[in-house]
Amino acid sequence: MGKPFNDPENPDSQKQTPSAPPLTDLVNDTSYIDFIILGNKENYSVRADRLSILNSNTELSRLVKAEKFTINQSNVNVSNFEALIRFIETKFIRFNDDIKNTLNILELASTFQCHDLEIACVKELDMKLSVENVIDIFKVLRYYNTKTVLTIRTAPKPSGAEEYLNAMFYNTLQFIDQNAVDVLSQTEMLTLRFEEFEIIIKRDALQIPSETIIFNLLADWSSKECERKIIEPSEENRRRVLGGLIYSPRFLLLSYEDFQKCRDRVSLLDPVEIQLIEDFFNKKKASNLTEEQIVMLQNFKKSRPSFPGMPIHLSNRSNPKNYPKKMRKHAQKLAEEGMERSRCDSCLVTCASIFACIFE
Repeated sequence: MGKPFNDPENPDSQKQTPSAPPLTDLVNDTSYIDFIILGNKENYSVRADRLSILNSNTELSRLVKAEKFTINQSNVNVSNFEALIRFIETKFIRFNDDIKNTLNILELASTFQCHDLEIACVKELDMKLSVENVIDIFKVLRYYNTKTVLTIRTAPKPSGAEEYLNAMFYNTLQFIDQNAVDVLSQTEMLTLRFEEFEIIIKRDALQIPSETIIFNLLADWSSKECERKIIEPSEENRRRVLGGLIYSPRFLLLSYEDFQKCRDRVSLLDPVEIQLIEDFFNKKKASNLTEEQIVMLQNFKKSRPSFPGMPIHLSNRSNPKNYPKKMRKHAQKLAEEGMERSRCDSCLVTCASIFACIFE
């Protein structure tokens, strides 16, 4: 039978002290902090290791240094916020199969400037990129590209979160080029805003068997856009909402029969432009063309590349070894031509500088 620490009936008993730390030490333990997330209906607490947060160089570290532990954002998912905290502590995260959840974690990582987690999200998105989710990924990455990255770089080895986001945006567009038939046929294409729709439609390397795919998509999207703007889907209104995109299909790559089918469906071009195309098919030599009309006809005849560009290697999916040899050679040739043009441009700039110095 157990005995009390101090037995008054036993003079030989020694005073004992409990081995556990005082409760006040546990309550006042400063090695951990509790972030309070203010929700719409409930508030949540997420515990974090103070030293890990302070050393993370994230927005959370700045909040802790300022003794601010309240996250006043009702749209923060608590589970994802906890995943962010655990990633900062352990440098590990387990993604699930829901790509939209990964995009939400990416948004959270960007909000709190956890750049290592942004890179981890990019690699996961690249690995899981598919026809079914590419539009969702494109819309999110297009926001980040506009917000932080002004140019699309294709450096083979990105460095830092911005370059990874940039590279992933490039890979998303490359994936759309390579799988254009399947991607452009998705109903999600009709939900895109003009700025998003324009980026895809103007892609030069879209791998499509016929320009009717582009034309039909323009016809469908313009009808939906008129519906969204609550205006009549007349041919004039459809031309207005499309703007310069009406010149995206390369009409002179079509057969005359396919061009007639497009024209009969909806006239996106004006009568003068249609007549110029008719004259081309009928081998009538046009005269008195304006400079704009000459450029337009040249663009209508321009062939698309036989292959899209190669993706930047961000995951096993985008490993160059997983792509056809012809495609890799095509990309290498384009890269070499680009380097040659760059050298020529540099030489011209140097010569111009020399002549400028001579005649000063």
